[in-house]
Amino acid sequence: MKITDVTVTLFKWENIPLKSYDHEVKMVANNSDLGLVRITTDEGIEGHALLGLCVHPASLEAPYITRFLKPILLGQNPLDRERLFQSMSRMRAQVSTLAVCA
Repeated sequence: MKITDVTVTLFKWENIPLKSYDHEVKMVANNSDLGLVRITTDEGIEGHALLGLCVHPASLEAPYITRFLKPILLGQNPLDRERLFQSMSRMRAQVSTLAVCA
């Protein structure tokens, strides 16, 4: 089994409720976006992960997944997770931990 494609589909996330993590500070984030990362294989099996936070939109990470991580993943066995994770981790100068984990 080999990875044949890696895509990120972005979705608007509107009207995010206010969050308060202590009594003094309120986090305000009205709009953001989420991403659905999809990895497909030559056997028709797909894997999915969510990307994005209310204070860190997926649109910040999506281009780096397709530009830097996709070339590492294409043609690889998706079950070889540890080796793939190590390969992607070496790209941390270009991509964030959030992108690697997704």
